[in-house]
Amino acid sequence: MQESIAQDMHLILWGNAVLGTMATGEPSRQEFPSSLPVNFVDLRKENPSWQEIPYAPDPMTWLEHLRGEGAEALQLFYEASQNPEIPDRIAVVFPGGGGHWLVEVVKSTGCDYWRSRWRWSERDQHWEVAYGRILCNHPRLASPMRTTRPETIHAELLTHLDRMTEFAANHDQETFARTFDLARQMLSSRGSLTEAETPWPVSRLAEICQQLLSAVEVAWVFGGMGSWNDLTFSGDSQTEYETLSDTLYQLLNTAIVVAVNSSAIVPIS
Repeated sequence: MQESIAQDMHLILWGNAVLGTMATGEPSRQEFPSSLPVNFVDLRKENPSWQEIPYAPDPMTWLEHLRGEGAEALQLFYEASQNPEIPDRIAVVFPGGGGHWLVEVVKSTGCDYWRSRWRWSERDQHWEVAYGRILCNHPRLASPMRTTRPETIHAELLTHLDRMTEFAANHDQETFARTFDLARQMLSSRGSLTEAETPWPVSRLAEICQQLLSAVEVAWVFGGMGSWNDLTFSGDSQTEYETLSDTLYQLLNTAIVVAVNSSAIVPIS
């Protein structure tokens, strides 16, 4: 999985867990598990450009500021790009490609939306990550994923992974066939991680949501050279491959959103 998507996931899982400890007065607050520097800025449009105003130098300070503004929960928002020239499953390997991912902060006054920006530091030889608040106290953005139940996406993904496994096996792609079959196993108790192996705060999720994230991690085959995206077939097989692949990408993204958003400490409609 692309690192930017994984970090958005971890930020929300971690953030909801820490908001929970803040609400209950628990003393234990684990630091955000990232080896990269992460800071947060307010973005204000001043034509023709955006002005960046420092908001927080690190995730814990960010979360404390948000709680002071009335934050109730964090959610993950995804929207396909609908680019007719290149499918999202292929564009995802490029910075900012593969659809639109936002961190949503739910408040009684509306929602804030934060978007990550990744820049490579030639001096330090690592990525620098900044989250910018692009909308503040905004009406909640519509998303069909909000009404998807974990049981629904679990069943749909299970069925589709069967199709992916069959297609790969029938087209001499045994390595990918085993990958899709393993992802299918992750959706059952046979393949899920043990309690000792499940990282915090994923361990706080319901078992079905843990299974979804485990399956996504295995089945994410969308990369560059040598990945599932790099394959080509002839005739009708190419059409079937493209349809199956695009559907898998959408199902995996839905599974991510449904599982991660279940970590909210208060019910979010």
